Amino acid sequence: SQAILIGAGTAIMDTPSLTIRAIDVQKQPLRVILDPKGVVPPTGPLANTALAPTMIITCALTQKKRWEDLGAEVIVYDSINLK
Repeated sequence: SQAILIGAGTAIMDTPSLTIRAIDVQKQPLRVILDPKGVVPPTGPLANTALAPTMIITCALTQKKRWEDLGAEVIVYDSINLK
C-alpha cells in the first residue's frame, strides 16, 4: 500500500498509528486523515510524523498550523465548493 486512509471518527476513537509493524518495510505508507470539521487533535501516534508521512485533509483552517508544526502535510479545502 502507498497510503492508508481513515476518517476523523476512527482517528479519535481508535488512536491508531497506521504503520506497518508485522514486517520490515523500507518506507511506511502515507497516513491520510479526512477531518472535515477539524476535530482530530494533533496528539498520539498520528501526530508523530517520524513514524510515517502524514496528510490531513480538512475544512478547518485552524488545524493547518497545528499539524504543519508537527511535519504533516495539510490540505484545507473550501466545503462550499464541494457541492
